[in-house]
Amino acid sequence: MEMLETTVEHMRNVGNSLNSAARLDAIKYGTIITALAKNGQVDKAHDMLLEMSSVYQNGGEKSRDTKPDIKCFHLVMSAWTRQSDAVFAAMKAKELLDHLWSLNSYNQSIKPNTAIYNATLNCFKNAKQAQNAHTLLEDMKEFAGKRRMQAPDVTSYRIVLEAWHRSNDAAKLLMIRTLTNEYKKRFGTRPPN
Repeated sequence: MEMLETTVEHMRNVGNSLNSAARLDAIKYGTIITALAKNGQVDKAHDMLLEMSSVYQNGGEKSRDTKPDIKCFHLVMSAWTRQSDAVFAAMKAKELLDHLWSLNSYNQSIKPNTAIYNATLNCFKNAKQAQNAHTLLEDMKEFAGKRRMQAPDVTSYRIVLEAWHRSNDAAKLLMIRTLTNEYKKRFGTRPPN
């Protein structure tokens, strides 16, 4: 991985001063982010994704080829779900989700989908933050109409239900009952245990 970092730094230097064809574009960024995320370096993948987004937003006309791919966001968020420090991972996943919405205000074709939200919900579940997961589910339902985003799916509900099952919150039983009833109305069946 050290060699990858050296190569990235070299590409930045060459791309900025000598040969614009060597400049990091969306494909190169995506390849680097994938390599970092799949090799357990999610912090570095996260930072690289934020760098890519910043170059895209602030780099002017020559940076249009650095438009972040939603797959990169999903890859990094999914990598956060596998981290041992679940509370930190949940915070970082939420940070990426918020950043994605800020990119949406810059370019409306870039927006979170259900898979992105489900990865964030998983991070909250792993961090035993059932209330945060529930709030995010409510946001998904609200945004589905207003922002032309996909509605929560079966997986979204299952993750939040599991988060409540793991919770020690006093509202646990009420929230499970409420979500179970909503799940039945929405999907026509009871959620699995």
